Amino acid sequence: SLLLSADYVPASLVEAIERTWRCPVFLHYGMTETCYGLAVQCAAREVMHLRSGEFLIEVADPLTGAPLPPGQEGEILLTTLESEALPLIRYRTGDIGRLAASACGCGSTLPALARVSGRLENLRAPINIHRLDELLFAHPTLRNYAARLEGDCLQLTVDLIDGGAAPDARVLSDTLGVAVSVECAPLPPGRTPGKRRMGYA
Repeated sequence: SLLLSADYVPASLVEAIERTWRCPVFLHYGMTETCYGLAVQCAAREVMHLRSGEFLIEVADPLTGAPLPPGQEGEILLTTLESEALPLIRYRTGDIGRLAASACGCGSTLPALARVSGRLENLRAPINIHRLDELLFAHPTLRNYAARLEGDCLQLTVDLIDGGAAPDARVLSDTLGVAVSVECAPLPPGRTPGKRRMGYA
């Protein structure tokens, strides 16, 4: 099995890992303020179970701070229940996610996170790196990509597995609602999905 411990991993990449390595992938969510551990998937792999005895997790409207019901996406807020050295009350994590709207298949009825969609700062733009990750990493021959918004045109440089076909620029344009150009070229290694930044001209 494999445990992914990033702030955000596109679902298409999770599926590719499972298909390539033939093993189950478990999602984990944590941060420095929680000593890195906060929520992790169980064997059912439906939701991420929280350390609810140590932390109170809320999902709130990023603008007003008003709590949102399970199933609705907003900013994840953190309140420590046991920490004496560094107590936090409704601490704004900057992460966007949602609480699970139904019980997990494992039978637990405790609060759980359904999914973390990424950093608030990366999701503000209509065309953001997380949305591009979901779309492009679903393409079977794509190894990596770089994106730059030049005026009203999204310029993509895609690094493909040998002999692979490039994503269809017209389909991407229809999906994203902007003009898209696609160029095939090798990219330097070390670009981590979810940590990249969108380039704007």
